[in-house]
Amino acid sequence: MSRNCMPPVITSRSIWYWAHVEPSASVMDSAVEAGRLGIQRRPSGLSGGWKKTKAGHTDFGGYSDNSASIWWEQQRMDVRASVASLPFFARASGMVMYAEFGQLELKQLHNHIYRQAMQSIRDNLPGLPPEQRAQVLDLVYCAICHYHQAISPTIEGGTARSMQPELSQLKALMAERGNKIDTRRWSRQWYQIWNLIIDEIRQVDSMALAPVDGWIQEYFDRHDGNSRNSQKELPASALGNT
Repeated sequence: MSRNCMPPVITSRSIWYWAHVEPSASVMDSAVEAGRLGIQRRPSGLSGGWKKTKAGHTDFGGYSDNSASIWWEQQRMDVRASVASLPFFARASGMVMYAEFGQLELKQLHNHIYRQAMQSIRDNLPGLPPEQRAQVLDLVYCAICHYHQAISPTIEGGTARSMQPELSQLKALMAERGNKIDTRRWSRQWYQIWNLIIDEIRQVDSMALAPVDGWIQEYFDRHDGNSRNSQKELPASALGNT
């Protein structure tokens, strides 16, 4: 996935990753890619406004390759700006799931999901034994790790894996955190709790992706509009009219 072109499969998850993680490609790659996409209008590197190029040309009307790189950088900045107003825990979720993150983002997400999961457990499983409640904090951590692994293929256009964990791996991860969990009665004791936690993670994930979904729609609307304007400027012969 090149930083100076759109991902092969454009989804909110791939765009989040592209905007925050991918290293810069060469400016020549960006110019070639923009030309391949048929982009006829692009922002000025200084003003951020749109300047028209000659219809059918892919050299940005004399713009340098460096300006092409600036254009792609502006798109990444737009994506980052689109998520800037999210609640802190939703931004943390996006960074944990689709970008490089630190302990702060993981802790913010972990704490939020734990609070929400405990409320959901109180509402849906009021009789849960105290010894199981005591394990929820570490179980939330395991669920975040599993969710991350499950949705990772979707960044490259693949299919998400099952949200149900491998019990041996879950048991080992809980043990690493100093907590023993008996998974022999998983379906009876833990299955519903796990699903409640996953549902909370999924809700925050959807919240984190929503502004990027909006950015993608605006991007294609703008690109389609520019393409239609370019077609209007072409001579009739170039449009295939007789």
